[in-house]
Amino acid sequence: MEPDAEKKLGGPHGAVDDLFAPLDLTPDAFGTYVHIPFCSHRCDYCDFATWVDRSHLIDDYVDACVKDIHRQRREGLRDATSIFFGGGTPSLLSGDQLARILDAIPRTSSAEITVECNPDAA
Repeated sequence: MEPDAEKKLGGPHGAVDDLFAPLDLTPDAFGTYVHIPFCSHRCDYCDFATWVDRSHLIDDYVDACVKDIHRQRREGLRDATSIFFGGGTPSLLSGDQLARILDAIPRTSSAEITVECNPDAA
Protein backbone atom coordinates (compact mmCIF):
# COMPACT_ATOMS: atom_id res chain seq x y z
CA MET A 1 0.00 0.00 0.00
CA GLU A 2 1.39 3.40 -0.90
CA PRO A 3 2.19 5.68 2.07
CA ASP A 4 -0.68 8.14 1.53
CA ALA A 5 -3.28 5.46 0.80
CA GLU A 6 -4.17 5.02 4.47
CA LYS A 7 -4.75 8.76 4.83
CA LYS A 8 -6.96 8.81 1.71
CA LEU A 9 -9.02 5.90 3.02
CA GLY A 10 -9.23 7.26 6.55
CA GLY A 11 -7.12 4.53 8.13
CA PRO A 12 -6.59 0.84 7.47
CA HIS A 13 -10.33 0.17 7.62
CA GLY A 14 -11.47 3.43 6.02
CA ALA A 15 -13.09 1.83 2.98
CA VAL A 16 -15.02 -0.61 5.16
CA ASP A 17 -16.01 2.14 7.59
CA ASP A 18 -17.51 4.09 4.67
CA LEU A 19 -19.94 1.23 4.08
CA PHE A 20 -21.48 1.92 7.46
CA ALA A 21 -21.61 5.71 7.17
CA PRO A 22 -25.08 7.20 7.68
CA LEU A 23 -27.10 7.24 4.48
CA ASP A 24 -28.69 10.41 3.16
CA LEU A 25 -32.30 9.24 2.94
CA THR A 26 -33.58 12.60 1.74
CA PRO A 27 -32.14 13.01 -1.76
CA ASP A 28 -33.18 15.95 -3.89
CA ALA A 29 -34.81 13.77 -6.54
CA PHE A 30 -37.97 11.88 -5.67
CA GLY A 31 -39.75 9.84 -8.31
CA THR A 32 -43.32 8.57 -8.11
CA TYR A 33 -44.59 5.55 -10.03
CA VAL A 34 -48.35 5.10 -10.47
CA HIS A 35 -49.31 1.61 -11.62
CA ILE A 36 -52.41 1.41 -13.81
CA PRO A 37 -53.20 -2.33 -14.02
CA PHE A 38 -55.80 -2.26 -16.80
CA CYS A 39 -55.26 -3.55 -20.35
CA SER A 40 -57.42 -4.20 -23.39
CA HIS A 41 -55.54 -7.47 -23.96
CA ARG A 42 -52.71 -9.41 -22.37
CA CYS A 43 -49.39 -9.16 -24.23
CA ASP A 44 -47.41 -12.40 -24.51
CA TYR A 45 -44.28 -10.82 -23.03
CA CYS A 46 -45.99 -9.15 -20.05
CA ASP A 47 -45.33 -10.35 -16.50
CA PHE A 48 -46.83 -7.30 -14.79
CA ALA A 49 -49.89 -7.27 -12.55
CA THR A 50 -52.59 -6.38 -15.07
CA TRP A 51 -56.25 -7.13 -15.75
CA VAL A 52 -57.98 -7.43 -19.11
CA ASP A 53 -61.47 -8.09 -17.78
CA ARG A 54 -61.97 -5.45 -15.08
CA SER A 55 -62.37 -2.11 -16.83
CA HIS A 56 -65.54 -1.66 -14.76
CA LEU A 57 -63.22 -1.07 -11.77
CA ILE A 58 -61.29 1.85 -13.28
CA ASP A 59 -63.31 4.58 -11.52
CA ASP A 60 -62.98 2.82 -8.16
CA TYR A 61 -59.24 2.34 -8.76
CA VAL A 62 -58.77 6.04 -9.52
CA ASP A 63 -60.71 6.92 -6.34
CA ALA A 64 -58.50 4.55 -4.32
CA CYS A 65 -55.31 6.04 -5.80
CA VAL A 66 -56.40 9.58 -4.96
CA LYS A 67 -57.44 8.56 -1.44
CA ASP A 68 -54.10 6.82 -0.84
CA ILE A 69 -52.12 9.79 -2.17
CA HIS A 70 -54.03 12.15 0.16
CA ARG A 71 -53.23 9.83 3.09
CA GLN A 72 -49.56 9.80 2.11
CA ARG A 73 -49.58 13.62 1.87
CA ARG A 74 -50.87 13.85 5.44
CA GLU A 75 -47.96 11.62 6.44
CA GLY A 76 -45.39 13.88 4.75
CA LEU A 77 -45.16 12.71 1.13
CA ARG A 78 -42.44 14.78 -0.51
CA ASP A 79 -42.84 16.73 -3.73
CA ALA A 80 -42.13 14.52 -6.72
CA THR A 81 -39.51 15.55 -9.25
CA SER A 82 -40.77 12.91 -11.67
CA ILE A 83 -44.05 11.05 -12.06
CA PHE A 84 -44.40 7.96 -14.23
CA PHE A 85 -47.72 6.34 -15.06
CA GLY A 86 -47.08 2.75 -16.12
CA GLY A 87 -48.91 -0.50 -16.28
CA GLY A 88 -50.81 -2.01 -17.75
CA THR A 89 -52.04 0.59 -20.17
CA PRO A 90 -52.45 3.99 -18.49
CA SER A 91 -53.82 5.42 -21.74
CA LEU A 92 -57.00 3.38 -21.11
CA LEU A 93 -57.86 5.95 -18.45
CA SER A 94 -59.62 9.10 -19.58
CA GLY A 95 -57.79 12.41 -19.43
CA ASP A 96 -59.98 13.40 -16.47
CA GLN A 97 -59.09 10.20 -14.59
CA LEU A 98 -55.35 10.70 -15.16
CA ALA A 99 -55.68 14.36 -14.17
CA ARG A 100 -57.42 13.44 -10.89
CA ILE A 101 -54.49 11.24 -9.90
CA LEU A 102 -51.89 13.72 -11.13
CA ASP A 103 -53.54 16.64 -9.34
CA ALA A 104 -53.38 14.72 -6.05
CA ILE A 105 -49.61 14.16 -6.27
CA PRO A 106 -47.48 16.94 -4.74
CA ARG A 107 -44.77 17.84 -7.23
CA THR A 108 -42.16 20.42 -8.03
CA SER A 109 -42.95 23.02 -10.69
CA SER A 110 -40.42 21.38 -13.03
CA ALA A 111 -41.51 17.78 -12.42
CA GLU A 112 -41.16 15.44 -15.39
CA ILE A 113 -44.44 13.64 -16.10
CA THR A 114 -44.55 10.52 -18.29
CA VAL A 115 -47.51 8.38 -19.31
CA GLU A 116 -46.76 5.01 -20.88
CA CYS A 117 -49.09 4.63 -23.87
CA ASN A 118 -50.19 1.98 -26.27
CA PRO A 119 -50.85 3.74 -29.60
CA ASP A 120 -53.90 1.51 -30.11
CA ALA A 121 -55.40 2.72 -26.83
CA ALA A 122 -54.32 6.38 -26.89
